[in-house]
Amino acid sequence: MTINDAPTPTAVDPRPEFDEEWRRWHRRHEEARADPHGFLAVTGLHWLTSEPQRFPDVPGEWHTGEGGPVVALGDDEELTVDDQPVRGRHVFGPIAERGGVTVGIDGGVLEVARRGGHDILRPRRPDHPLRVAYRGTRPAAAGS
Repeated sequence: MTINDAPTPTAVDPRPEFDEEWRRWHRRHEEARADPHGFLAVTGLHWLTSEPQRFPDVPGEWHTGEGGPVVALGDDEELTVDDQPVRGRHVFGPIAERGGVTVGIDGGVLEVARRGGHDILRPRRPDHPLRVAYRGTRPAAAGS
């Protein structure tokens, strides 16, 4: 075999189904990212400790321990858990690693989750400027 007998690479993808599959994945990924309560709606990340603490974008005073996250809501504060209004004190119970629950808060939702062995809060608001201004990610890979 001489060097002239080597196959010539082409710019045509020999697997056109890959391009279409990638485009579908990218479209779903973009929709999830820009969802009103998706990643771009996250307005904060709060790590809970054993000491009760308040956060500016979340109702209530929060702490955690072996029994999981606990919130003490003020008289004028409310969460929605399992479609039910919650006032006063609420115990979420232990949350599995990578698990979480989403509860309603005024103007958005709050993710109460466990990451890296720690309980966290991630408020998500559809009016977050980052989400509102988002116009998509320009693909730089296959299927672009």
